[in-house]
Amino acid sequence: MKTNYILKPIFIFGYTLIGIAILGMTMHFLLRVDIRYTIEFQVFILLSTLFHAFIGLGIVFQKRWGFYLMKLYLSLLYLGFPVGTYISKKLKQYIDENNIENYFKDS
Repeated sequence: MKTNYILKPIFIFGYTLIGIAILGMTMHFLLRVDIRYTIEFQVFILLSTLFHAFIGLGIVFQKRWGFYLMKLYLSLLYLGFPVGTYISKKLKQYIDENNIENYFKDS
């Protein structure tokens, strides 16, 4: 039970990324009929959606590659001042204090 309690903020972050991916895919399909929605922007939205979904699923299924991609995502999020910086700093601090990496499986 203690494991689930420690990983709860990490799982919330993973589910949030999956939610962002679902929202991105929904917006993609809703905007396809708009003439201003260019092919370049469509590719960008699809790649961004896949990136968020891939990281979110890796976190939720506790895969080692999901942990490393989450760390990469947090590093990129750190540039989003002020909200991204705050979230990234707090989550990285939480990861380091609780040795979250030990809870992620190899594969």
